[in-house]
Amino acid sequence: GKFTIRNDEIQILNSTLKIYNIFGEKIYSSEDVRNGSSIDISNQPNGIYFLHLKDGDTSFTQKIIINK
Repeated sequence: GKFTIRNDEIQILNSTLKIYNIFGEKIYSSEDVRNGSSIDISNQPNGIYFLHLKDGDTSFTQKIIINK
């Protein structure tokens, strides 16, 4: 449930990050994400989540699995 945003290929500056649960409900949002930003969603139950990062015209989606 705790992780760090990091990309060695591009510099992430002032990106928007949203995390959704499997039902499409937004459970986390941040408007100022940078390389090295720490995210904590450990208060969420076990399950599958989707991280969506948008930086200008570039966007990235990643599946996250919480299994405590």
